[in-house]
Amino acid sequence: MYVNMDSCRGRRSAGVEGQIVHFHVAVPVRRVYAHDLDVKKASCRLWKTGGPAPQEHGHDTINISVYKMDASSRRRRRRKQEPVLIQSLNVSVLGDEWLTVDVTEAVREWIKSPRGEAGVLVQCPECAAAGVVIHTGANTSNTTYVPTLDVQTQVSAGRRVKRSKELTRATKAKWRRHGDCRNTKRNGNRRSKCCRRSMKVRFKDLPNFDFIESPEEFDAYYCSGRCPARYNPANEHALLQSLLKLQHRDEIPRPCCAPTALQGLHILHVNEHGKLTTTYWSDVIVTECGCA
Repeated sequence: MYVNMDSCRGRRSAGVEGQIVHFHVAVPVRRVYAHDLDVKKASCRLWKTGGPAPQEHGHDTINISVYKMDASSRRRRRRKQEPVLIQSLNVSVLGDEWLTVDVTEAVREWIKSPRGEAGVLVQCPECAAAGVVIHTGANTSNTTYVPTLDVQTQVSAGRRVKRSKELTRATKAKWRRHGDCRNTKRNGNRRSKCCRRSMKVRFKDLPNFDFIESPEEFDAYYCSGRCPARYNPANEHALLQSLLKLQHRDEIPRPCCAPTALQGLHILHVNEHGKLTTTYWSDVIVTECGCA
């Protein structure tokens, strides 16, 4: 599950030298609250426009510092608090490139305190003299170079409910409805029955998918296992087919374990014009398995 930047805006800081990038973070998950989310990874990307070649005795690299802004609301601030350093980057003066900053800890605080400021302060004292520009949203009208925030989260497993050795009927019904494989030890024929299994997809490991910026990895899942008579039929036809298989073993094939429900995935990628854009791919992630 990813939390993507809904919008961002940049402005120059009035109190300290530098530019501030504000992010509006939207959590596209129903019935999940901030305390149930665990931020696995978060990164902020800033576009750098390089300057001219440094003259003799000039520095060919510059330092860029990124700070986390105070997460508390302005009205509740009773004293001035210094920004917290997130990361310092030493980058080349030459060339245009995306700069990536790890903001995992900062985003965790933003999600816990959604009423506060979600922003970073970018300081580069040497940029002006070197002719380098860090695009923070306040100094560019080109949406291609607007800062991006990519947050990868998962539902926290911290809240656990004590269970007896025998699973409740409700839990069994849920597993059967979604077709998920049980995480308990599998014995006998149950281990090979139709269920949903994990299948991690990493775009960088696939040929011709290097144009995709996000997500870097996700779980697409797959369906695998036998389909004995009456087991998790996807429809009435599959139920009848499984029963006829018992009477005509050599003539009627068993139903096959296959996806019965899928969901889409939002892809952040570079289009044919070299600009970042978002495309929705439908039917990418298996959500339920059944015998069809």
